[in-house]
Amino acid sequence: MPSRYGQHVMRSPLASNMQVYTKHLALHLKTVKI
Repeated sequence: MPSRYGQHVMRSPLASNMQVYTKHLALHLKTVKI
């Protein structure tokens, strides 16, 4: 999964990359909160 995520980030443009990263981070924070 990590490698696949990295590939997606590399392929996506910077703007999309930021969105994906923010979404991933928010999801991680949510999981930690719960």
